[in-house]
Amino acid sequence: MHVAIVWHSYPTANRGDTLIAYELIKELSRKGHKVTLLTYSERSCASDDPILRKMVHEFVFVNRDTKKLNGTFGLILPALESAVSDPFHLGSHFMSYYFSQSMKNAIYSYLRSNELDAIVFSSGMGVMAPRSMPCSVVMPLDVVSEGCKQNSLREDSKWAKLFWWAMYLKMRIYERLIYPRFDTAVFVSEWDARIAKRNAPELRVSVLSLGADLDMFNPSEKANDVSTILFFGNLSSHTNEEAVIYFIKEVFPLVRASVPEAQLELIGASPSPKTQMIAVKTPNISVLGFVEDLPTRISEATVIVAPMLSGTGTKTKVLHAMAAGKPVVATSIAVNGIVCEDGRDILIRDSPMSFATGIISLLIDKEFSRRIGENARMTIERNHSWQAFCEGLLDIIGYDSGLTGVASEGEDSSDIKKEIG
Repeated sequence: MHVAIVWHSYPTANRGDTLIAYELIKELSRKGHKVTLLTYSERSCASDDPILRKMVHEFVFVNRDTKKLNGTFGLILPALESAVSDPFHLGSHFMSYYFSQSMKNAIYSYLRSNELDAIVFSSGMGVMAPRSMPCSVVMPLDVVSEGCKQNSLREDSKWAKLFWWAMYLKMRIYERLIYPRFDTAVFVSEWDARIAKRNAPELRVSVLSLGADLDMFNPSEKANDVSTILFFGNLSSHTNEEAVIYFIKEVFPLVRASVPEAQLELIGASPSPKTQMIAVKTPNISVLGFVEDLPTRISEATVIVAPMLSGTGTKTKVLHAMAAGKPVVATSIAVNGIVCEDGRDILIRDSPMSFATGIISLLIDKEFSRRIGENARMTIERNHSWQAFCEGLLDIIGYDSGLTGVASEGEDSSDIKKEIG
């Protein structure tokens, strides 16, 4: 089977937004399918990753031809203007980051010149998808508009509230108009799928549980005598910054009152100035930024935390930590889309005091910590493998039943090449 994957960034194994494409390519290749990757040429060539080069049959690299908007007002004003004056113009602000006429031309050209069994788009790239395609899948994974709405409700600044509400309106329109043109939209949790279906009743949705790399993130026998609490993720993202600041202000002092030697490590690219400032002022906190060997850092930690207060989709940080056999303390929202049970393979705590108490119990009771970690690994092995994710996608595109090349409802498959020509 020949599958084309259209992704917004070059797939790597260490970035959450590209990890899915990387693992999908790996599994499809392992099963003997031919994969073509169409993506922006943010890296010079496929030789940067010899593993990916072996897995992909053909690369189509396209240079971005858009200008990014910089600065607070560079983000807020275009979003407000476009949402109010021209809400149906999808090319401005958010979508302008993804949209490229050069990429659209490349997609159409490739579809015109090649026989495909299926084509898979990342969420933002869907704006460039033709209305008629071979069996088509868009992978929003989560409902972005809902995340924007949550941010608007939680912000204190009026400008920030306006910005996120404008983004919410824009993304509701995008999700309503673009996703239904695909045969299927894939989400990673029932919660996200329900919201997406409510927003667009005609949308055909499927739910696939995200996987974890069970070879990269595996339990280590390495003992750690230091009480190290670890948070990892992109430290520049709004949801991660919010979670870190909440944890430092509300939870960490309660932990140190019972375990004074407890250390907090923050790992992730581009920590915000706000995060760095509050970390510097608080004892026993290290902001490590990006690290090359994340699995080793996870294995050296005593407890992993995911104190998320907002966000949608599935948190890969929780999957990776559980796969590594580490005890995790997380809020309810952080385990969305993850098969787990409080007290068996994870601790789910939503108040500062209960969150701190959960951490303290894991730091003090080594046997309890070990049991939670072992159960976590078994849970991920049973329910969150990339192999199962890939097999689910193959089922969705009808590979096993031979239903490839399905046109959208109401459209004749003979018109597929007509429109793009």
